[in-house]
Amino acid sequence: MAPRPEFGLQRGETGPNRASDASKKSTVLAVPAFAGPVDDDDEDKKPMYTPSTVEKIINILLCRGDLANQVLEVQPVSIPGLFRFGTSWDHFCLFIGLICAILSGISQPVLALVSGRVTNVLLVYPPNSKEFRNKAYENVYIFLGIGVFIFITNFIQLRYRFIFQFMCFHSCCTRIIAKMRHEYVRAILRQNAGWFDKNHSGMLTTKLNDNMERIREGIGDKLGLLLRGCAMFIASVIIAFIYEWRLALMMLGVAPSTCLIMSFMARKMTSTTMKELAGVGKAGSIAEESLMGVRTVQAFNGQQEMVDRYSAELSRGKAFAIWKGFWSGFLGGFFFFVLFSFLGCGMLYGGYLLKVQIIKTPGEVFIVVMSMLLGAYFLGLISPHLMVLLNARVAAATVYQTIDRVPKIDVYSPLGRRPDSVTGRVVFENVHFRYPSRKDVKVLNGLNLVIEPGQTVALVGHSGCGKSTSVGLLTRLYEPEAGRVTLDGEDVRELNIEWLRNTVGIVQQEPCLFNDTVEGNLRMGNPHISMEQMVYVCKMANAHDFIVKLPKGYETYIGDGGVQLSGGQKQRIAIARTLARDPKVLLLDEATSALDAQSESIVQSALNNASRGRSTIVIAHRLSTVRDADKIVYFEKGEIAEQGTHEQLVALRGRYYELVKAQQFVPEAEDAGEEEIDLNEPDPPAAFQMSRRSTLTDSKRSGYDAFVRGQSMNDSFGQHSHTAEQDAENEARALEVKKIMEEVQQLAISDGVISAGFYDIYKNATGNYHWMLLGLITAMCRGLELPALALIFGYVFEAFTMVPWGADMMHRLCMAVIIFGSVGIGIMLFQLLS
Repeated sequence: MAPRPEFGLQRGETGPNRASDASKKSTVLAVPAFAGPVDDDDEDKKPMYTPSTVEKIINILLCRGDLANQVLEVQPVSIPGLFRFGTSWDHFCLFIGLICAILSGISQPVLALVSGRVTNVLLVYPPNSKEFRNKAYENVYIFLGIGVFIFITNFIQLRYRFIFQFMCFHSCCTRIIAKMRHEYVRAILRQNAGWFDKNHSGMLTTKLNDNMERIREGIGDKLGLLLRGCAMFIASVIIAFIYEWRLALMMLGVAPSTCLIMSFMARKMTSTTMKELAGVGKAGSIAEESLMGVRTVQAFNGQQEMVDRYSAELSRGKAFAIWKGFWSGFLGGFFFFVLFSFLGCGMLYGGYLLKVQIIKTPGEVFIVVMSMLLGAYFLGLISPHLMVLLNARVAAATVYQTIDRVPKIDVYSPLGRRPDSVTGRVVFENVHFRYPSRKDVKVLNGLNLVIEPGQTVALVGHSGCGKSTSVGLLTRLYEPEAGRVTLDGEDVRELNIEWLRNTVGIVQQEPCLFNDTVEGNLRMGNPHISMEQMVYVCKMANAHDFIVKLPKGYETYIGDGGVQLSGGQKQRIAIARTLARDPKVLLLDEATSALDAQSESIVQSALNNASRGRSTIVIAHRLSTVRDADKIVYFEKGEIAEQGTHEQLVALRGRYYELVKAQQFVPEAEDAGEEEIDLNEPDPPAAFQMSRRSTLTDSKRSGYDAFVRGQSMNDSFGQHSHTAEQDAENEARALEVKKIMEEVQQLAISDGVISAGFYDIYKNATGNYHWMLLGLITAMCRGLELPALALIFGYVFEAFTMVPWGADMMHRLCMAVIIFGSVGIGIMLFQLLS
């Protein structure tokens, strides 16, 4: 073996310089915490938050009474709190975007005001008079000014997205969410093991995806639409009350009516959509289960049973989809029925006020009625946006709770002692411990154990006796309930955590490798390791020989979790990665239990090399791997029952002897040997292969699905920052997927599958043609709404030309009310049927 290179890098960098580097890293995009360190016990009594009276009223108005009385674990953040991770530039862009949204909202009621003035000109003044021309030109100029104003605030904001809306809302929202994701993942990695016992990875991924999406919707362009609708409604009400408060007061009832309808519609659509997607999701799970296990399904002739299960779940989803269509059509049509009814009643009451000379001109009637209808229409449309904003506040509260949580065992803390040298003497002094998630079970009950420098100590015993727990206490994954654990006489709680975990190396049963090169995985153990040191530790781990045989040697990508390597190869790289930091204390937690006999022999040899000159703690169930340990400690119920060398414990004929005897009579299923995987072979690893031709779910499609699932998981945490090598790898993957899809298409053609057009799709609609015809007819009828509305307005215009304004005008306006109501009923019926 080559001479040992100097590993002074780790020892030197665990001093003040390393501390300063750690503190610098911990401040990148960091947000000041609002709470002190939290112990796991502090979370047993979670605070409960009841919505305020204002929030209850808003939820009731939004037809969400269930949310009004809901008790939350965290208090929703304020609206400004949603932009907590925005920079000054982000806040400036948001301010400009919101100003544009407000101005755009104000411009619409002003347009209704000018339209009313034009109506006055057309109805009051003779067409050939000088007053007609002057008033007409005046309003044309006003229209032109409003058009330019709307172009600046509305067209540029909503259509020319790259300048205003994209910059002010989308790009700002994207930057804030990216920073929030960064801080959330950083905060997750900051938490201690006790926190992860109560917060599983699936729940954390859900928070990362679902909650971030809710926050993105809440702080995106929907906030601008919400503010725009509110500004439009307020401006409409002000204009209406300025011109005629009596008519405005009567028309004010349209606002809560439309708002309640849209809120009820949003609730129904949300509930039915969730139930529909739940049924479709279950059906998709059944389909995926059937296709992935197609061999088993066919072997037991279970095809029809799986089809029936799939159809049953689809039927449940179909029923909810039909109800969703019903509520969408009925409530959407009822919304327009209410608008048209108020429009007719407003014209009638306005005509009466005109008759009794309270209103002087017909244009004032149009201004008040159209302003209130316009404001009520957009007020009804903002209720879904308001619900999105409320959901964003709740989602942000759960995310911020994790971000603000500073655990008692803080891996980012620069505090703690950093000794210059370590001998490796480990002592457990009367240690008691219970897991935070299982406080009724005492795992360690007064553990006393001494590991001398350079000594190899094996911990054995039945599962659950406290072996792995002791290792967790040494690395400060947990803290003891009583007693203490010391390293060279120093309580580990007084040592810097980063320094401690650089000093104590661990090799676990299941090696965790990352989707990177061999060199990249090794540098995760020590980012500053030289190539000479890397080769040295790989030779010590018996990994160098197979690494150099890989296509690109140390530069070979090994896939997600090291999928390109065998179990023994992954374990040896994990050992080399641990040795890269030159730990003075080595922890081996079932490092060979998952390997076959030949792989175990190779890895065990690597572990023996790694243990030389280090204090080593070995946890093992296979007693044959610890026979040569300096001391063997038998654990039972969190206490040391026996300790000594292998020969001494066997001679005692106690618990250890019984365990040895039991293993001698239990035959181990040993494989014939480890097969080294050659990455030069074009075929994928056998673990990813299925039958070649069993429908279109063969090995190629299986590989494509695995790729898509891997990409979706990476996108959940991704920040879209890739190196050139990663970009090249991604491009190679894309070409591979394209090749797979081409092969799938070729298989489809060879199986007689031809491309299908719309006619082929409609052929599958047998039995539903009458519904399709009815939908087509009603959709065409709905296209007649605007022409019908133009005719009705012409009818109303003629009524207001009947000077003097008296009984004939009122009779004509009464007929207009009936016509408006009939059109509203027709719209409701046509929308429901379509």
